[in-house]
Amino acid sequence: MRITWNTAENRFQIEVDHATLRDDVDSVKTAGFRTTGPPQWVWYTNKISSLESLRKNPPKSGLTITELALEKYKFLKEQAEKKAEVKRAFEQEMKAAEERAPSKWPQYKDPETGITCFIVEPAAESFVWKYVAPEPPPQTCFICGSPLYMFDLDDICLWCEKKDKEKA
Repeated sequence: MRITWNTAENRFQIEVDHATLRDDVDSVKTAGFRTTGPPQWVWYTNKISSLESLRKNPPKSGLTITELALEKYKFLKEQAEKKAEVKRAFEQEMKAAEERAPSKWPQYKDPETGITCFIVEPAAESFVWKYVAPEPPPQTCFICGSPLYMFDLDDICLWCEKKDKEKA
């Protein structure tokens, strides 16, 4: 099994001998590779974690990598490590900022349960509903008297039409 870099698709691909594919498919699937399906059955991945998994659990037929794929692997692995470092630092800063930030509401700790409770006071101004319902259409159903909308029939509403059909 050979790992290559597809420059057109920007992804790692596996070139495999179809005679040994049946033995290697399970290790490729568990590593996280995907396939394009029939008729080519190209196995590919964009993730470094998939390559790491395949490296830790190599297939029975062996594992090789081209020079270009190795260069891309090293570059992407370095980027992933930097990203993980930045993410860890960001999470630490977020926790520190949450601890430093003043609370929006006054709070107290309940002595019985140990839960931090927030004191929420009523709003200074009351909520005013500003929605005004549109006028119903002038046509009404001749059976029940409800307004007729454009999805209804000309002189009868859908509900009354259903009830009329059930009677018949």
